[in-house]
Amino acid sequence: MIKINLLPIEDELKQAKATQEVIVYFAAVLITILALFLHNSSLSSELSSVRKEINEINNKINSMKEVENLHKTIQQKKAQIAAKLAAVKKVTESQVTYVRHLDEMQNIIPKGVWLNSLSFTGSTAVFECKSSSYYEISEFYNRLKNSDFFIVENFPSIIEGSPEGGIPVYKFKITSALQNLKIETAQAKRDNKKG
Repeated sequence: MIKINLLPIEDELKQAKATQEVIVYFAAVLITILALFLHNSSLSSELSSVRKEINEINNKINSMKEVENLHKTIQQKKAQIAAKLAAVKKVTESQVTYVRHLDEMQNIIPKGVWLNSLSFTGSTAVFECKSSSYYEISEFYNRLKNSDFFIVENFPSIIEGSPEGGIPVYKFKITSALQNLKIETAQAKRDNKKG
């Protein structure tokens, strides 16, 4: 049988147009979904590369923290060594001078007392002497005791030595603490030489 189109032409056109719109709509939705999927996959790959970079940077930061701690430790040790070096330098450049003490000794040694040996150790002086009389020993002791440069505590023990030329000889030893020591640095010595 022959097909007869009973629908009016306008309805046919409307139906064809609706079908076309549905196809275009589905095509647009499909293209949009496809575009969103491609965009999502590109963002995912970009996100994973950014995460890798973040992990690498975090690893570098952690290794830098170790280096920073090592740097702090080295700086502390450097400061300690610098302080020790400064102390050693100060000690090696500084010298205790006994010039004023030696000058004072010229004034306080009586004529009847002579020195066999004199030694300075830090802030202590040891006098090993001989004399021809007890009076001169006592005079020397009192002068040392009254001096601004020597501190003498005990009177020395006296040993009678063998006579020399018929004159009795008495040996004694006095240990004295020193006062008013002058510490002279190497720089001060150079300045004194220039002036």
